[in-house]
Amino acid sequence: IQGNIRDITERKKAEEKLKDSEEQLRNFIKSVPVGLYRTTVNGKILLANPALVSMLKFDSIEDLNNVNIEKGNLIQKNHRKLFKKRIDKNDNIIGYESKWKKKDGEEIFVRENARVFRDKNGAIRYYEGAVEDITERKKTEEKLKENEKRLKELNATKDKFFSIIAHDLSNPIGNIVNFTELLSGNFIEYSDDSKEEIIKVINENSRHTFNLLQNLLEWSRSQTGQIKFSPVIFNSSEVVDENINLMKSSADAKKISLKSEVKPNHKAFADKNMINTVIRNLISNAIKFTETGNVTISSETEDDYIKFSVIDTGIGIKKEDIDKLFKIEESISTKGTSGEKGTGLGLILCKEFVEKNNGKIWLESGVGKGSKFIFTIPQAY
Repeated sequence: IQGNIRDITERKKAEEKLKDSEEQLRNFIKSVPVGLYRTTVNGKILLANPALVSMLKFDSIEDLNNVNIEKGNLIQKNHRKLFKKRIDKNDNIIGYESKWKKKDGEEIFVRENARVFRDKNGAIRYYEGAVEDITERKKTEEKLKENEKRLKELNATKDKFFSIIAHDLSNPIGNIVNFTELLSGNFIEYSDDSKEEIIKVINENSRHTFNLLQNLLEWSRSQTGQIKFSPVIFNSSEVVDENINLMKSSADAKKISLKSEVKPNHKAFADKNMINTVIRNLISNAIKFTETGNVTISSETEDDYIKFSVIDTGIGIKKEDIDKLFKIEESISTKGTSGEKGTGLGLILCKEFVEKNNGKIWLESGVGKGSKFIFTIPQAY
């Protein structure tokens, strides 16, 4: 018998060491809290760790391996397309954020680091990467953005409030005091025409102050959450007619024709007091910026809403200023055709009240072309 004997102790030690290393690597991959994967170019999952299985709410690795990323609707197509375009160009991608879907359909935000593995000819064999669920972080970021926006609005609200008190409210009250003192001290000396003129100025200042105080009180109540939203069914034409009668003297003074074309059968389901405020402010605004013309209020139904239009033949507004009208942080001060002053508060209040009633408000206008304020509220059935 002839044979050869060779010492393989070192090889055996190396094999055992390799097995230990592989076992340690498997255990490490299993314990990593970040999702790890390997996929083909076409999206078939080849490998995945337990963290990814758990993240996507699958029952097992085998269950996940049966899913194709591109066909299984786990990743939005546009996100996957952009991901492949970037990684194929640079052979890796770092910090890529996208939306994935769990097995139950719930959407999550993920942050992904991945790289390309190619064969000796340069063709892509597979993608390999790590995925982290950043949904809570994204929610926190969104909340911070909302809080920042809200803080900005609150600061603008405070500035607006003090501005109104300091100028827009104190000035007309000061005028009333001055003219009443003037009239009281010289009543006998003044002619009837002079008295009539002074009383007319006092009346205009009083009406302006009263309207401003109404808006100011309603606005402050809205900002502090003191206004209860109480939708009811009401006839919209009746509310419009009431406001036309209220504004008729102001319209007549400027030789403005004020009329309603609101359909009598158009019944709305909304907070009547809020919509009353909206219509009053829009009619007042139309009268303010019209001189010897027409102001018409009309209505039509569209889907489940009533669409109201307050149309005037006034001076109109610049296109670039239209979006600013409904923002508290913007300040646009334009005098009316008879020198009437305004704060812009009425339109901001209109926007808040219309949106509280699940409606929308917008403006169509141009300089010298008049204005058309349009708003929608739900109709009643």
